[in-house]
Formats: sequence, C-alpha cells, structure tokens
Amino acid sequence: MTSLSNRRGTCFVLAVGFLLLACTYASAQKVSLDKLVADAKSSDPAVQRQAIHDMGELGAEGVPPLTELLKSDSPVVRGYAARALAMIGPPAKGATEAIIDLLGDPEPAVRRYAIEALQAIRPGPKVAVPLFAKLMQDSDPGVRMRVMEAVAEAKGQAVPALIEALNTEGATFWACIILRDIGPDAVDAVPALTEKLKDPNQQIRREAVLALAAIGSP
Repeated sequence: MTSLSNRRGTCFVLAVGFLLLACTYASAQKVSLDKLVADAKSSDPAVQRQAIHDMGELGAEGVPPLTELLKSDSPVVRGYAARALAMIGPPAKGATEAIIDLLGDPEPAVRRYAIEALQAIRPGPKVAVPLFAKLMQDSDPGVRMRVMEAVAEAKGQAVPALIEALNTEGATFWACIILRDIGPDAVDAVPALTEKLKDPNQQIRREAVLALAAIGSP
C-alpha cells in the first residue's frame, strides 16, 4: 500500500514538473518573440535582419509580426519580412493578402520577394494565377522570371489564365514560354497558340511554334 502511495506521489510530482516546464517554455517563447519584434525595429541593419530571420525560424508563431512588418516604411524590412514568410511556407497562408499587396511595391526587389513568398506559401491557383497577366508586364526582368516559375509550377491549372494572357498585350510572349514549359498538360491552349502563328511579331510566332511542339500538337 505504501509502495502504491509512493508511486502515485511520484507521478503527481512528475506531472507538476512537466506542467511547470511547459509554462516556463511558453513564457520564454513569448519573451523571445517580443524581443525579436523589438529588434526588428532596431536602427542597426544587422540586428534587424537577424531578428526578422529568426521570426521566420519560429514558423507559424512568427506569421503575425512578420505580416505587420510587410507594411513597414522601409523597403529593406518589407523585403526581409517577405523572405521570412517564404521560409515558413504553407503555414503562412494567413499573410497571403498582405503579400499580394506587395506585388505593387515600388521596389523591384520587394516585388520579387513577394512572389517568392507566394510561391512557397502556395495559396492555390485561384489566388496566384489571376495575378499572372498583370505581373508579366512588370518592368523588372527578375519579377517576370519569378512569376514564370511560379505559374509553370501550377501546370494544367494555370492554362486557362495563360490562354487569356495570350490575348493580353505585353503578356503574350511570356505566356507562350510558360505554356512551352508546361508541355502536354497545356493541350487546351492549342487553339489559342495556333492563332498566334499569325501574329505580326516574329518572336511571338516563334514561341508559339515552340510551345505547340512541346505540347505535342499535330
């Protein structure tokens, strides 16, 4: 009986110990996050950069403060925050709307990081693909390249938007290239690509031929 009582007492002590440890850990995490938020506003760029990176290492817990940093007056901070959210990936879906707002940022580097974040978060083609035609007219080649990579990853799901982009000034050339990368999954784009064989722009005609060849159209 005494042995049973001792075992129960030991279990109780262990349970209390684990509870205290959990509370201590949660408290430490809160203090750590608060410090990172403060450091992200530091005037020292190195401290700022490290703090934002460390928020990304926290995973989902770092999403709310990083989302706020996307609104910073500093393009450097906005860019770092977008990159940190890209590190987090799908658990950062709650930041999607704020990241989309950055696609109109005046700084090309920030726009690139925003696309990188969306690519990592994968909000789905219904969110990502409609942005294609607009972004493919971006003045920065780096932005266009990242958009191409992101849309090509959507494969067949991206085809309807790419067909529309074929008839959008400034996006036709790029749409042909991405449809070529998608290959056979882009078979629904064959009629629209065939029409582009009559385009007055020689480069577009050439890319349309290459896309049709990659798709395997007769």
